[in-house]
Amino acid sequence: MSIKWAVGILITLMYLAVGFYPFNWVYRAHTFNNEKAVLTAAGYNFSGPGIACADTSPEWVQKTIDGTPLEIDLEIKAAHLRQFGPARIFTLSKDPYFRNLTIAQEDEDLIVRMRNPETGLNGIPPYVVKGVFSSSSWHRIKVSITTSALRIHVDESTPLYVPLPEKPFSQWDLTYNLALGNELTFDRPWLGSIRRATVRSGKESIEYTLPGMLNVPDRYEVPRKPRPLLQTLLGGSGTGDILDYMINFFGFIPYGLMIIFLNSGRSWVFATILCLVLSLTIETGQLLVVTDRVPSLVDLTLNTLGGMSGAWMGEISLSRCSPRFKVK
Repeated sequence: MSIKWAVGILITLMYLAVGFYPFNWVYRAHTFNNEKAVLTAAGYNFSGPGIACADTSPEWVQKTIDGTPLEIDLEIKAAHLRQFGPARIFTLSKDPYFRNLTIAQEDEDLIVRMRNPETGLNGIPPYVVKGVFSSSSWHRIKVSITTSALRIHVDESTPLYVPLPEKPFSQWDLTYNLALGNELTFDRPWLGSIRRATVRSGKESIEYTLPGMLNVPDRYEVPRKPRPLLQTLLGGSGTGDILDYMINFFGFIPYGLMIIFLNSGRSWVFATILCLVLSLTIETGQLLVVTDRVPSLVDLTLNTLGGMSGAWMGEISLSRCSPRFKVK
């Protein structure tokens, strides 16, 4: 019995660890050292996690929503050929889960997330250009967006052309801010240099690497804000990501199986209740403490259904393997 208890507790702790990873507990506003973001005559250099950001949402966002063509023109050099997050180079967003437009690096690939009627509120699925950062040289990246298409130019070539749905900017948010080198929550840093960050909206052109265009505070504060109720109820990122749903469901099947195998005298109902309690603990911890994770009733439901399925399969297996097994 003691061995069963030890195994059960160990596996439960493993599930809790996965649920709370990466353990970025947030009880109050976070203040970050932003000294690694430096503006020189040659542009911005991010030798470590840092950010340069606007005070308010740019005026050209409204023009874009009204149908004015938009072009983001960047000249960048990555400090590391493999960066993850995706690591934000240029972003017009609220936090890791809500954005209008983001240009980023994931491994060696260029990632463009743009909110439109065919994506979630996080701009997922993204547009991907493979291997852009496989060399350490400077790259010229242009993202051109009209009401009909998105074009991504890399070093004077056009590796990606994507037709856009009708009214592609209808879901853009006027309150989102612009930032270079990081997400507004300071948790998706990109390391490297940016010597051009030009936004062209119709005939207007704005160069964000010029002095005074963006703020680079020595200390950057991220206030803890309560998550919107709808986001908490309906889902983590608001993207409806099928892979995320599958992970939540299938990830709890082994836990339901384990409960049945370690407690062969218990029914699948008992195992389902334990799975519900474990999932509720994880989701509540994510809501109240909170890590970079976003809780939701969708996750809770899928976790519980996955655990119930595993328990049901375990009960059937035991009943077939052992005629003496009786469900209580």
